[in-house]
Amino acid sequence: MVFVCENNLYGMSVSTARSTAVKDVATRAVAYAMPGVIVDGNDFAAVAEAAFAAADRARGGEGRR
Repeated sequence: MVFVCENNLYGMSVSTARSTAVKDVATRAVAYAMPGVIVDGNDFAAVAEAAFAAADRARGGEGRR
């Protein structure tokens, strides 16, 4: 399973800077023993590369390692 979290800097009408203790949402992945990757969503090639890498990792059975 691959999780994608898009951060538009707001959640429920509150800035994430005011409502979240971490700067980057991806850092929360470590609490679930998952890799957290930060990618510029405006860079299509970077998003594609990260998505393919995540899918390959999931298909390879790496799971929660």
